[in-house]
Amino acid sequence: ERAVLVNDTWALVLAGRRGVLDFVTLARGLGDEVELATWTTVASAFDFLSRAASSDDVPAVAAAVRDLLGPKLGHFGWGPVAGEDDRTLTLRGALVQALGTVGEDLEVRAESLRRFDSGVVDGDLATAVLATVGAVNRPGDFDETLERFRTAKDPQSENRYRRALAQFSDEALVERCFELCFSEFRLQDVPLQVISMVANKVGGRAAWELLTARWDEICHMLPGKSQHYLVNSIATFVADRAFAERVAAFHREHPVASGQRQVEQSIEKMLTGVAFAERVRPGLAAMLSR
Repeated sequence: ERAVLVNDTWALVLAGRRGVLDFVTLARGLGDEVELATWTTVASAFDFLSRAASSDDVPAVAAAVRDLLGPKLGHFGWGPVAGEDDRTLTLRGALVQALGTVGEDLEVRAESLRRFDSGVVDGDLATAVLATVGAVNRPGDFDETLERFRTAKDPQSENRYRRALAQFSDEALVERCFELCFSEFRLQDVPLQVISMVANKVGGRAAWELLTARWDEICHMLPGKSQHYLVNSIATFVADRAFAERVAAFHREHPVASGQRQVEQSIEKMLTGVAFAERVRPGLAAMLSR
């Protein structure tokens, strides 16, 4: 029930029928709630707030994430204990990822980098650790991740490191990752890789520019039923109305072979997000500090 309440409240916030403070207050009152869907919605909401915030207010969003989720990770710790169920294992990963990326938590980042450097990146925390490594973006870590992708001994590890290449907070590295779609990645993996690159907070815009510059070529490469997936992540373009309107115009002028309805839904989500960002940006930091 709490998961439904949290999800419904966030939907009302996006629609402008509730305030951000209502959602934050609800999240602060969740206490010992362990339902994965509840905290996944909370983490996604704060990621969206971080994208909507002005650059000056991003630290306030990060601080709110640390205040809210830090105690939860402190309660669960980094390692599983006897008797834990699968949802707790998955929840721990969601907390680490939110804190290491949007939350910019120094301790979580240090531990994630330690695990990456040790070469032991597996289990329920693997995705979260690699997302955090990408957010930190130390010199050389992209090349190390690429090498681990190339030398992976099993499909799971290969997929894990390939996805991680799209998450580095560096526009130039996102562009490098995009070029790998034409040289090293399997064709069937390209749509999911593009989704991740376009969703990259730092390099997503550059990824979209590269995608649309080669739109006809890429659409010719992919089956018609896969093409609409390329557009899934445009809903993250909420910070700049002029750019969002250009994105919308392009995808309406270049319909996909199948799934244009889903493309239209992504466009509407993007434009709704732009309106949300414009509405909440003034005073967001002050509100989060209450």
